[in-house]
Amino acid sequence: VFDPPGGRFVEISISDYGRGIAATLRDNPQNPSFSTDLEAIRTALMLGTSQYQQETRGTGLYHLLKIARRGRGTVQICSGTGVRRYRTDKNQEYTFTGAFVPGTHVTLSLNARR
Repeated sequence: VFDPPGGRFVEISISDYGRGIAATLRDNPQNPSFSTDLEAIRTALMLGTSQYQQETRGTGLYHLLKIARRGRGTVQICSGTGVRRYRTDKNQEYTFTGAFVPGTHVTLSLNARR
């Protein structure tokens, strides 16, 4: 929990040191095609998109973005050379490319209730 002059917020982050979103999504031939890490991150946010061909998989990032929208928060996803940041409070999406980041890193930021 952070308490800067602009208002309190909570930030939750989780990371792994795996193969990354693009590599794992390519394991499932039913996934839509993509050619960059930025496109892979966008694809991973679609309901039902997963490394596996199971109906119950592919819901996590989709629902995380829904939670952020409800709380007018921010989700940032980094994988490979791509970074996508969704500022739901401003209905804006930012993309960045740069140095290779191994694995996947996801951060959720929400304004804290008073």
